[in-house]
Amino acid sequence: MTKCKICRAGDVYEGTMKAFDANGLRVLVAKVDGKWYAVSDNCSHAGASLAVGDLDAENCTVSCLLHGAVFDLTSGESLEYPLTDAKPIATYSLSVEGDDVYIELD
Repeated sequence: MTKCKICRAGDVYEGTMKAFDANGLRVLVAKVDGKWYAVSDNCSHAGASLAVGDLDAENCTVSCLLHGAVFDLTSGESLEYPLTDAKPIATYSLSVEGDDVYIELD
């Protein structure tokens, strides 16, 4: 595993999400109720950026703007129609050290 700095803590506000590049991977970082999440920024259905979708902080999910697929930020699982049987999106371990945010990459 490789620890990779992905952003600064101030780059992602509470209740928001933003995509970053991490060693050539597009990773979506979200902050919900003080907890940090990192998942693939690519919808597993058609490859659309999830960062332009909608964050549902109450349910800790992100929905794809293109076709409405909903993914759980904690597990990467697809939760709602039209893609309940879609491949999960990748999730990444994330840590905050001071003002720096890191993820673990294989």
